[in-house]
Amino acid sequence: MSRIKRICNYCGEIYFTWTSQNIKYCSSYCYHISRIGVKLSKKAIKNIRLAKIGAKNPNWKGDKIKSYEGLHSWVKNRVKKPKLCPHCKERPVHDLCNISHTYNPKTYTRDLKNWKWLCRKCHMIEDGRLEVLMGRKYFPKPCKNCKKIFIPTYKKNYYCSRYCYIQFRYYK
Repeated sequence: MSRIKRICNYCGEIYFTWTSQNIKYCSSYCYHISRIGVKLSKKAIKNIRLAKIGAKNPNWKGDKIKSYEGLHSWVKNRVKKPKLCPHCKERPVHDLCNISHTYNPKTYTRDLKNWKWLCRKCHMIEDGRLEVLMGRKYFPKPCKNCKKIFIPTYKKNYYCSRYCYIQFRYYK
């Protein structure tokens, strides 16, 4: 390989470079000064943006994401937001909710099928938080005797009625 003589496109100074190198400027200073005020096309901007999206980004964590806010903001940008709540079809949507409703590392992932937009009321109803907010302190559970779902009045209430308690306790 041989060195060839070239002229800088910005300052006009003569410099030497290898034949295999396609360098148009004598220094990085001349290159950056020549780029001031240059507008990029929309296509070029789009290509720059797409070059480091998702797994191509060096900071990509995959499903090992640690923060709740980070995962929600990532999903918010990718799940289409409807104008009205898909459940009640009355109110506009505000909450992005995970279908599992509890933190589970297997379902709390970047899989977009596990996420949906809901209005605040429907989100709280699905999570069971609305009943807690309205004064019911305990979530529904099945009766030990008849397996009927009931809302307990205190924490260690395992039976839906006094009758079921007696049946279970004395007449197994």
